[in-house]
Amino acid sequence: MRTLLSLKWIIPFIKPYRMILAFIIFMAICSTILGLSYPLLSKVLIDDVLINKKYELETVLLLGVGMMMTGVLLQAVNSFIYLRVTLLIIKSLRVDFFRRIQRNVYDFFVRNKVGDITTRLNGDLNEIQSFVTDGALQFITNLLTLSFITGMLIYLDWKLFLDALIFIPILLGSLLYFRPKIIKRTRKVREYHSEIQSHMIETFSNIRLIKLAAAEEEQSEKLNRKITRLNRDTLSLSIIQSLAEGIPRTAIGLSTGFVFLVGGTNVIDETMTIGSLLAFITYLGRFYSPIQSLAGLYLRFQRVRVSVDRIHEFIYNSEKESTTKNDKISNPNHEVIQGSPLLEYNQVSKWTGTAGQTLMDVNLNLMPNTITALIGPSGAGKTTLIDTMVRLTPITSGTIRFQGEDISEIPLNRLRREIVIVSQEQEMLNGTIIENLLLGLSDIEKMQLTQAELEKCCEQTGILAVIQSLPAQFETVVGQRGMSLSGGEKQRLAIARALLRNPVLLILDEATSGLDQISERQLFLALKEWMGTDQLGKGILIISHRLSSMKLMNKILLFEDGTVVDEGKHGALKERSFLYQELIKTEFNYIQQGGVSKF
Repeated sequence: MRTLLSLKWIIPFIKPYRMILAFIIFMAICSTILGLSYPLLSKVLIDDVLINKKYELETVLLLGVGMMMTGVLLQAVNSFIYLRVTLLIIKSLRVDFFRRIQRNVYDFFVRNKVGDITTRLNGDLNEIQSFVTDGALQFITNLLTLSFITGMLIYLDWKLFLDALIFIPILLGSLLYFRPKIIKRTRKVREYHSEIQSHMIETFSNIRLIKLAAAEEEQSEKLNRKITRLNRDTLSLSIIQSLAEGIPRTAIGLSTGFVFLVGGTNVIDETMTIGSLLAFITYLGRFYSPIQSLAGLYLRFQRVRVSVDRIHEFIYNSEKESTTKNDKISNPNHEVIQGSPLLEYNQVSKWTGTAGQTLMDVNLNLMPNTITALIGPSGAGKTTLIDTMVRLTPITSGTIRFQGEDISEIPLNRLRREIVIVSQEQEMLNGTIIENLLLGLSDIEKMQLTQAELEKCCEQTGILAVIQSLPAQFETVVGQRGMSLSGGEKQRLAIARALLRNPVLLILDEATSGLDQISERQLFLALKEWMGTDQLGKGILIISHRLSSMKLMNKILLFEDGTVVDEGKHGALKERSFLYQELIKTEFNYIQQGGVSKF
């Protein structure tokens, strides 16, 4: 029942092709009947042509050859049509699964390993694709074959047919016995594959750390242990599958021998003709073949069932980002009421099950045409705070308003287009510089963007000169995670990418940590100029541990223990705030020691 429920999400993908699938089933019936006519023709050939001379030999042979060629042609055409349809279904299914995974909340990607996600997207879907593209048609064909042969065996000698079924309980019993064992082992093998892929992705994603720590051998040993567990369970699964398939074959062999004994006796007693026995034995041989195939498909389906359940778990047992039906872009052109906050927090709190309360009754206002700094000790909750601004993480209580609207009522696409966050660890796709710069822009926006506008954004962040010095310039490939660029260059490129989106609120979360103090100050001045060019009201929020540029800020928010404890300008906070004085002192000590402040 659970598997049937898991399969419900596949039905919409099959529905558009239901008429073609019905035609495929009809063609399968025709090709099956034609393909199984030979034993009956052999009976006619022996009893009615060679012995009784009732029909002409040439006529019967010509009929048999014609039926054979027609059956082969129908089967070939039917297989091609079926493969094409199933590939289209699987393509739609794979893309839909990818989209559904992307719509999961951010915490989903924190909890689950990338290797497990990619294994389900590739390995498990490949298992389903393999079964659907050839297993499902085999199931239909074998079921039709079994039904037709059963009818012919009953027609030829129903008593002998009952004798042939004496060993069938052994076959069915073995299926029922091995089924749960195969499911259990298959699930464990899938999990081990996910662990191995996760380990390799994690290792190569952090290869610099691994090399600097000289931990290559340690990582290899971990992989060795994981593969050893995988091999052990794979061998165990192989043994179980061999027994599950071998016992039915033995039962079929015993049944065939028993039929030869009883049928041969009937021929000797002249209660059965030689042609009938030959046709019966031929049909019986084909009778067991679809049973074996169906048994193999049944066991194979158990493996597919594990894959279906694993995918179903990610689709329906994970939380999706909340969306709103209101796609209307209200408050267009970034208009704000004069004097009203650009972003407003009112008694916002957030509780998590493991970390307790990470935000506590936060109240803050970010005004348009201002550059605001958010500073505080590490672990105070600053990153969590900005994640709530774009609904990357949900709040427990309170309200957040952006341009006067509750952010829960703003479509995510618009919200994340108008509030752009640039983080310290810059994510870069393994593509060209221009591809990374234009990430997230629509095709129309890319066409409308001029080279002058592109270069202006890059010039404002100080990355244009670097790009123009490269041989391929904007077509330069940055490599995996942008490894061909320095940390500061990646940060400048990421800020330029943010400016190209023309956000209402630009947030820099330690996004200038790779720059020296002079470069950072120049960048802040350029951003202040960028903000001032928009008369409709933009804002900049900077999260930083570096206080050397705080004099440029219109307002500074002091954040501690998940809440705003004070706010003001640099001079006033330096005079009255003990926390601000301690932060300045800590940064000074780190600079004196040649380090980087981490408070």
